[in-house]
Amino acid sequence: MLQEHIFFNAEKHLARIRIADIMFVESKHRHVHIFCTDNVWDLRMSLDQLQTKLPSSMFVRIHRSYLVALQHITFYMDSVVHLGDFELPVQHGKVNEFKDAIDIINRERRNRSKLLSKYKKL
Repeated sequence: MLQEHIFFNAEKHLARIRIADIMFVESKHRHVHIFCTDNVWDLRMSLDQLQTKLPSSMFVRIHRSYLVALQHITFYMDSVVHLGDFELPVQHGKVNEFKDAIDIINRERRNRSKLLSKYKKL
């Protein structure tokens, strides 16, 4: 079972963030900014540290400074990931890793659809 929330020391208090609400994470210097659907959190930690705390099946590193939630990606074109109003560059060396993550998600969805159609026939 996947965890639904994660706790962080943020802005001098303990913050509880719903993982599904995280759209992407941006690293700047020694801080990360977590962009959620309803808020932005500023944390003093590295992107590598944060990435280990988040489910790898839901997030992919697209750049040395960006980690994105696969479920919030609107579309991808010309090495740019679109998440609603945000546009983030995909680092040249990360393109294949990003495309592999998308392929895994698409395969899982196709397999679920096949299973559902089999059960409907029964």
